[in-house]
Amino acid sequence: NSNKPIVFTADAPKDIDDIYEMACAVAGSSEALKKNPFLLHYAEPISPLLFPVEPVQKLIRCAHYHLPVGMIPAANAGAGAPITNAGSIALANAEILAGLVIHQLKNSGAPFLYGYNVATLDMKHAVISYGAPEFRITDSALADLARFYGLPSWGTSGCTDSKIVDAQAGIEATFAIYNSMLSGNNLVHDVGYIESGLTSSMEMIIMMDEVIDMCRRFIEPITFNKDTIPMEAYGRAKLTRGFVADRHTLENFRQAQWTPKRLDRAQFDDWELGGKKDLYQRLNGEAKEIMSSHVPEAKSAEVMAKIDEILEKRSREYS
Repeated sequence: NSNKPIVFTADAPKDIDDIYEMACAVAGSSEALKKNPFLLHYAEPISPLLFPVEPVQKLIRCAHYHLPVGMIPAANAGAGAPITNAGSIALANAEILAGLVIHQLKNSGAPFLYGYNVATLDMKHAVISYGAPEFRITDSALADLARFYGLPSWGTSGCTDSKIVDAQAGIEATFAIYNSMLSGNNLVHDVGYIESGLTSSMEMIIMMDEVIDMCRRFIEPITFNKDTIPMEAYGRAKLTRGFVADRHTLENFRQAQWTPKRLDRAQFDDWELGGKKDLYQRLNGEAKEIMSSHVPEAKSAEVMAKIDEILEKRSREYS
């Protein structure tokens, strides 16, 4: 019940057939889906260099249907890949390109995403770390390789190893988002993941919405022109001894300043009068409000009937 783009997995190759049919029903036709695809299949080899039959069959089916697919190895350093960044990047690249060759041999020109999840195995706790700087380093390097091959790239961001939305979560996820923006990843996944990708948090998703907006401000270029360097305002400031009340400030402050929606800038007394809520409390309140008030945009009765027909047909096959 979402109108946002979907990254999906499939249990078996034949599931791709049903998913494709449902996507065509939503899009209106196979040609409409081909022209404006809104979903992507997440395909994955087993590192190092193992391509089981089923993932390859799913890859080929996606190529047949001209359905976007990403070959996304989890070549995690120290686990399925060498411990070094260079070693894990080289292995992941080989696995991605192998998937690309198989895919394009089936249907040359079918949409393919250069994907990768190249994190690192924490040797102390035996977990794949979603907050490790090495994860961000490999994201950046592989984004460069994707551009070299002329392919759109996958990235991960806005995630953390922390079990709750706390300072650790903010530190790790913010570095990840800023890194993704500087790296130029085209499709960024994992936003809102906590506990090393094992849990998704509504509060984390909302906090990352704020961080994404802030990071967009960070990467905006500075514009130098007669409007941003206000010579007349400089002259007026000689008389008023400041710019607070100047009309140039009034006309431009909304565009010149980034204004947070959830981060607190109030003075202590005002914050205290407002209930002394910390960031998590504010995020939790907003999450509950969204969950209670949001009404998803429903698909038409015709589309839902077609989807039900596809599901019923598959249910009969399994019964």
